[in-house]
Formats: sequence, C-alpha cells, structure tokens
Amino acid sequence: MDADQLYAVAGLLGMSDQQIRLCVKRLVDEGRFTREGRGRKATLRAVADVNGSLAPDAAHVRHAYRQDAGHNPWDGTWHLFAFAVPESRRTARDALREHLVHLGAAPVQNGLYVTANPVTELVEAHARHLGVIDTLTRLTTTELSVGDVTEPAHWPPRCGRSPRSPDGTTASRPSPKPA
Repeated sequence: MDADQLYAVAGLLGMSDQQIRLCVKRLVDEGRFTREGRGRKATLRAVADVNGSLAPDAAHVRHAYRQDAGHNPWDGTWHLFAFAVPESRRTARDALREHLVHLGAAPVQNGLYVTANPVTELVEAHARHLGVIDTLTRLTTTELSVGDVTEPAHWPPRCGRSPRSPDGTTASRPSPKPA
C-alpha cells in the first residue's frame, strides 16, 4: 500500500499525520508490516501472517458463527490465561494482551484473562511467536469467581467487559449437571 493513500484515508477519518506515523511505526516495530521509504512516499507491505494477528483463524470464525446461530452451545468451561512478561519485553506483553482481547477474552486482573471460548491453541501460537510462551500459564475450569461473585455480569469493574457466552449474552456460571 502506498503510504500516501493511507494518509489520505486516515485524514478523512480525522486522524493527524502524527497519529498515522506512530501507528505505522508500531506496526513495523511489531513485525506486522515492512516499510520501504519514508513519509507519504513510503510503501507498506503486510508480512506473512504466521500468528493469525491480521486475519482470524478460519476455524475460530466458523466456531463463532456457529455459536451465534445456537449450533455450538457453551460447554460451561472457562479458559484462563495468566502471564507475567517483564517490562523489558513490554511490546510482546502488550501484543499478547491485545491478542487475548481480540479473541474475546476479558481481563480479570493484571496478567489474567478469561474467555468462554476454546482459544488455547491460538493464544499459545501467538505467545510462541512473540517469544513469551515460557511466561504463559493456561487453565480450564468450570467454576470461576472474582472475590465472592460467581456471575460474570456482576464482576467488579476491574474485570473490564464480561466474557460473552456463545449466544451473545453475558456468560454466566454453568448450571450444575444433573447426576
């Protein structure tokens, strides 16, 4: 893509040249794009999407559509991801956090995210690509509470948005299975 076109479209959307420069710099620093040239005369090219950060995994998207249509009911399993990436690897830590949110996970507290969807393989692949797989802990459970609260809709504000269940409503703790 010619950067001049990017600047023109972003300008129409009300973005300043400084915002565009910072965004392009971040995308290049993260290894998502390469840049040849400078400023408006530069050419930007997407790199091979080895970790699925530019285009979502087809199976994940298919699963989401099936959930929305009511064909894949939630199995009641929470998927949790914890990480402690040092400040010296801040870019990788931020990228992992953004990837988790992109996949629909919600923060429970610093470095701990939860989702109702089975995205472990996607998270692991991204953490491996970022070189922080050794800082990632994965856990699944059918019981989850934040403090004394078991209903995600009532979790404290520090948790950000509540994870969504497959039917698009706020996920809640699964009903006990009949014996």
